[in-house]
Amino acid sequence: MELIKSKYSSKVIMTLILLTVSTILLSLFLLQIFISILFLLFLFDFFQSKKKSFDVFAKLILVFLLVRITTSFLSENPSESYSALIREIYFYLSFFSFSLFLKTLSEDSLKKIITWFYNVGVIVAVIGIVKFISGVPRAESITSGPATFATYLTIVLAVLLFKSLEEGEENKTWIKQAFVFSGIFLVLARTHIAIALLLFLGGIVFKKIKFSGLIKTLLLTAVISSLAIISNSYYFNVRKDDPMSYSNRDVIWGGALNLNGEHPLLGFGPGSFKGVFPDWNRLMDKGVSNWHSEWIQMYIESGVLGLSISLIIAGFVFYMYARRRNGLRSSKLLTPIFAALVALYLSSVTNCILYSIIPSILFGFLLAFYSRLIVVEDRITVEEKR
Repeated sequence: MELIKSKYSSKVIMTLILLTVSTILLSLFLLQIFISILFLLFLFDFFQSKKKSFDVFAKLILVFLLVRITTSFLSENPSESYSALIREIYFYLSFFSFSLFLKTLSEDSLKKIITWFYNVGVIVAVIGIVKFISGVPRAESITSGPATFATYLTIVLAVLLFKSLEEGEENKTWIKQAFVFSGIFLVLARTHIAIALLLFLGGIVFKKIKFSGLIKTLLLTAVISSLAIISNSYYFNVRKDDPMSYSNRDVIWGGALNLNGEHPLLGFGPGSFKGVFPDWNRLMDKGVSNWHSEWIQMYIESGVLGLSISLIIAGFVFYMYARRRNGLRSSKLLTPIFAALVALYLSSVTNCILYSIIPSILFGFLLAFYSRLIVVEDRITVEEKR
């Protein structure tokens, strides 16, 4: 049931969304083009449609944007803050565009989008594995480095593990899961491997995957990863011999702790890392440009106010799922999208989301998708009661 009408046909909207999903880690240029087109369509769509799509998540994101703008104006280094704000603009463009257009589409259309999303994710994983075998130190995509690649694949894995299987689909799904998990493993990032294992554990606990399917997935992952590492073992050996190599997080987070209490309400402003980080002489990698944690970064940049809004948004995600997961009107897509958001939030503990275009667009897409599942379900229920 479509409760919000757009002036554009569903075919146009579906085509643009599928193109956007297809280019997330395959072409950054095209991804930015498609997001920009979607936002232009959003601007010129019916005012009443945009008003109806303006739900609690949209209100919170708008408040968050206002906080970020305010802290940019008050920053000790406004030029850096404005640059950082421009970098995260695609998060806002993607969220508000998806927030409207996904609410105009039927459940069947949403299923097609998610199926397309994880199938493209499998292709991206294969590309990363091939690149690793070809000699890159860690698996990566065409358009991004290892961290973004791993974050994207953990989201894809969450959807694959928690989606409802159609009849005869199980045999294909465990193979897809194995390729995606292999891509994550070959990034050789401890955090993302741990998140993937937690997702598998969650899938078993909540009876989303069978134990036999898990064993087959892990065995195929072991085969793929072992063959890849045999052909390219340098970085794996470095990690094995010195697990803390190339990790500056202890120094970075220690620097953040030293700044605790300075500018606590509004922070130092977006993009302030290079101007305020106190321990440059202790860093092995002098090219570090962020706090390597979304939550620490939010506090340092936008203070308690910005961090509070971020926590409220996350809180609403969990609260609404707890209320609706067993409801009669709950979509079969609710749990996989929720799991994907959980995977992204777990990744954000040791990575920055808004700092990079691709993770921020992924967050905008998932949050808007989640709000569509929640809000449209509520409106259908209200209309039926009338």
